[in-house]
Amino acid sequence: MQRLHLQSHVKVRRLEADVDRMADVLALIVTLADSDPAPFTPADTLTEIARLGRAALIGATPPDTSP
Repeated sequence: MQRLHLQSHVKVRRLEADVDRMADVLALIVTLADSDPAPFTPADTLTEIARLGRAALIGATPPDTSP
């Protein structure tokens, strides 16, 4: 029973970390959307969102690809 509790605790921690990463990505998306003038075209913004989302899913810090 204690082992099951420990496994559940690990899963909760992992989910919390995923939520934190996705919250960071969403905050960046909002920042980009509120920028004036917009730093990206709509197509570039979608590409950037996808890149950040993939990085967040694997728990990595995405490299900066800005020119």
